[in-house]
Order: sequence, then structure tokens, then C-alpha cells
Amino acid sequence: MKCINCNKKIDDINDEIYECNDCGDIFCEECEKTCLNPCFWCDELICGSCENTVTTIDYDGEELEVEVCENCYDDCNSKEDDG
Repeated sequence: MKCINCNKKIDDINDEIYECNDCGDIFCEECEKTCLNPCFWCDELICGSCENTVTTIDYDGEELEVEVCENCYDDCNSKEDDG
């Protein structure tokens, strides 16, 4: 198995494996720090390719744009449509 970003070989036994929650791409420990970010709602890791799901939330009376994973994006927007 190889890191999708740097092509480093990842050893299943000795290396930490980081996976994007949305697309399933695999990253090594070094690339995890720069290529993966946590979803604002569920804290699952999402890669730069999947971070295009931005939603607006009300936070202390101020509207903020936050990056969320695909599942949370669908949940957030379905709640807005219902309300």
C-alpha cells in the first residue's frame, strides 16, 4: 500500500495509516499532517480533494463557513431544508 500524496510505501504493521473518511484515499503519517483535516462536525479526517463541501453555520449570532465531510454536509443541509 502507498501514500496517495507522496507514494511512500506504507507497512500495514509498522506504520500509522490515515484514510480520508469520504473517498478512502490512504496517507502516510507525514502527509496526514498536511493533507488531511478534521470535519467540523464529526471530526473524521477528510482530504483536500474532498474538502469542497462547505456549509454555513450560525455560531453565536455570526454565520461561519466550515468544511465538513460529505455525510455531515448532507445532514446539515437536510436540517436546513426541513426548518
